[in-house]
Amino acid sequence: MLSIINLTSKTIKEVNKGVDLVIGFFDGIHKGHAKLFKQSDRFNLLTFDHIPKKQRLLYPKVDEIEQLSALSGLEQLLVYDLLNNNLSAQEFIDNYIKLIQPKRIIVGSDFKFGSDQVDYSLFTKNGYEVVVVKKDHCSTSEIKKLIINCDLDQANRLLVAPFYLKGTVIKNAQRGRTIGFATANIILDNQLIELTEGSYVCKIIVDNKTYQGICFIGKPKTFDEKQRQCEAHIFDFDQDIYEKKIKVELHQFIRPTVKFNSINELKEAIENDKKTALSFFHKQEKPRVVVALSGGVDSAVCAYLLQQQGYDVVAAFMQNWDKDLNFELLSDHADDQIQGCDAKQDYEDAQKLCEQLKIKLYHFNFVEQYWNDVFLKVLEDYKKGLTPNPDVLCNQFGKFGWFINALRKQFGNNIKIAFGHYAKLITKDDEVFLVHTKDHNKDQTYFLTMLKKEQLKNIIFPLSELDKPTVREIAKQANLYVANKKDSTGICFIGERNFKQFLSNYLAIKKGPIILIDENKKIGEHDGLYFYTIGQSRRLHVGGTKEKIFVCNKDYNNNTLYVCYESSKDQYLSSVSCELENFNWLTDTKDKLLNKKLWIRFRHRQKLQECEIVSYHDDKVIVKYTKQIGVTPGQYGVIYDQNLWVVGGGKITKIIK
Repeated sequence: MLSIINLTSKTIKEVNKGVDLVIGFFDGIHKGHAKLFKQSDRFNLLTFDHIPKKQRLLYPKVDEIEQLSALSGLEQLLVYDLLNNNLSAQEFIDNYIKLIQPKRIIVGSDFKFGSDQVDYSLFTKNGYEVVVVKKDHCSTSEIKKLIINCDLDQANRLLVAPFYLKGTVIKNAQRGRTIGFATANIILDNQLIELTEGSYVCKIIVDNKTYQGICFIGKPKTFDEKQRQCEAHIFDFDQDIYEKKIKVELHQFIRPTVKFNSINELKEAIENDKKTALSFFHKQEKPRVVVALSGGVDSAVCAYLLQQQGYDVVAAFMQNWDKDLNFELLSDHADDQIQGCDAKQDYEDAQKLCEQLKIKLYHFNFVEQYWNDVFLKVLEDYKKGLTPNPDVLCNQFGKFGWFINALRKQFGNNIKIAFGHYAKLITKDDEVFLVHTKDHNKDQTYFLTMLKKEQLKNIIFPLSELDKPTVREIAKQANLYVANKKDSTGICFIGERNFKQFLSNYLAIKKGPIILIDENKKIGEHDGLYFYTIGQSRRLHVGGTKEKIFVCNKDYNNNTLYVCYESSKDQYLSSVSCELENFNWLTDTKDKLLNKKLWIRFRHRQKLQECEIVSYHDDKVIVKYTKQIGVTPGQYGVIYDQNLWVVGGGKITKIIK
């Protein structure tokens, strides 16, 4: 059973020694605090009363203690009263921490203590093992600001439980009952944060039962009341609850307080408040889903279909490229003429679609992350002589990395997130599996092969059973704003560019000879090895050869591009095996797959080829397949089982002829 100890020099002997000690100010438990508690499965917790800084609280101390008492793993709750006992940090360590003898001390990264406000490093200097937990910008002061500014939705996402007021129902003039809106009134504690006066959507807890309702907070101007109260009108409720304790959870601000000219005006306003609340609760009954909106037709149809299925849909747009910040000086197009993934135009299209569907749109900026985690990796691969695949990295680190992390932070870890990918997910025994889709031409599982299973949790692919023509038709039938917009092409989140000019912004380009390997003679000059891919036959700008020619090798040491005749492709471009590095397994049965018939794809839209896994070690897989032309280092090999479930994939590093 949990024991609560008011910590003094006399009671300190009652404290269990040798267990972890979590220290902090816990005025309303939020998700930053929750991270602290997860660091140990057996701990004592030290909190403080009568903090010298004059600041209004979220909750009275008794409520804080009640909230903390429910924590799993908590053995003793220690409350240190700072009133007349505000020691310096070192004095507090000498007089209390040394006697408590904690196994470890667990604090948040912003923790300071003592009359001299010293940070946690003083614990380390005194020889204690300290676990410091970063709270990711989640703080009580930030939550207070959100509540005062009426952003209860975001505040409640950061708190472990919705913000509430609590008190004993008092007997007032009962004016609400005379106009058909009986209220349960509680007096507001003037030591707590001062809430914006007005009407709120709320839930009222009476005798451990939860009811829907609305409440007014403040001094009713129509009746010239002088004392701040919370007056809660409980829907479909007719019980005598005077002198009972109730809890009022605040969920949404409706309107500020006004002085009405008549009782009828007041009644009409309350009726409208009730309609707003009922609409709010109706939406709460629907599962919420965030659609990753790109401004294109696929994600637009996702949003439309989910809305038709009864989901509470919101949308999120991510910007990953900024031409000016990223020093893109060379380009064939002016900003307003760039087609495809132009962020400005796509965002405007997304906004107009959301206006059409009446859904809220959130904007996220990941320009810095895209540069560091995707674009620099692409440039590094080019420098190594590889042909990178930005789309795979974009999904791995971007859409299913920073983006879903930001969405889960904004909307909660269990939020469902929908993408317009042509891919399918199947859940079996609580495991998520990635599966090839119906549309073999459009299937995008190739680009998702490097995702971890954790990244696929609560993800929805609404287009998994549809092909592209059907998606287009749905968009046209629904008259969606982007129904006739062309599909985006070009580099992921950058868009269509003159590729040579674009890459010249970031890589030193040097021209060199093109050697026809069949005849060992120079037949032209290349524009820079980065611009060519193994197996490429178009845009070589070499004429006069007796046969069609193909790129078969890039010699970076001598800056030479080698090509071969079509008749000698087998000799120079064929392979029967390759090594896949950084292999990402999406199955738990890899031991059973050795030397079994499987399928592989080396590029998007390639027809699936028979293969088998010969061996694997650490993150490397050797795969054998029927003879292939133009398997390209830097691209990815994606393996499927007989049912077209994705086994996994990795980057092609070695080709075995």
